[in-house]
Amino acid sequence: MSLKILLRGNAHSIYAAIMDLDQTLVDTIHRFHRCFNETMEIFCLKGLEWENFIRAYAEDSLDTLIKVDRNAFWNEFKRRMCSRIEPEDKLFPGVLGVLSLLKENGIKIALATGRECFNEELAEELSYFGLMDFFDLICSTRSCPSDNSFSWSKRGIIRHVIEEFDVDPANTILVADYWTDMKSAKEEGVIAIGVLTGFESKEKLMRNGADLVLNGIWEVPSILA
Repeated sequence: MSLKILLRGNAHSIYAAIMDLDQTLVDTIHRFHRCFNETMEIFCLKGLEWENFIRAYAEDSLDTLIKVDRNAFWNEFKRRMCSRIEPEDKLFPGVLGVLSLLKENGIKIALATGRECFNEELAEELSYFGLMDFFDLICSTRSCPSDNSFSWSKRGIIRHVIEEFDVDPANTILVADYWTDMKSAKEEGVIAIGVLTGFESKEKLMRNGADLVLNGIWEVPSILA
């Protein structure tokens, strides 16, 4: 049993789905803000008030504010995003319905996050949001093979999922919000579905390899048959 997705006039059978976590399944933008400012403080840098932060986040210009080793900064940030739930954290609309639809149709589902979390931490968070039972595989940059060809690359994780699930990349979708996710999927031959809940523009997602761009994950059922 499988679902199909129509791309450029051709129907593709889907056997596996790779789901990003932050700003795709769960709205964690306030957690991101706090973790970013905490990391700025650790590195003796000045944090950002909410309005300035969200503007820089949407412009993808946070890197320009980091006047220290960026790898060290973001590695610290990625760890701080784990093992915590902020009051504002919440599922995006439709998440449970989408994951249920995939599961009911026999689609293997993997979680792929750029956080530096242990799988136990991710499992605890997924359980908190009622998502754990949907996933056949959990991957973070700590627990799965990484790829350093560009910053925030998920290519290593995608390859790992493909191997573990024993599926063809052409029969696999990745749903995510960031342009590097689209680039990762494109370079690994996976169908890339971008969502606008991460403040990226449709044009930027498409420019970096998105096959489709949706307003949010709740629109996924509309592209599957």
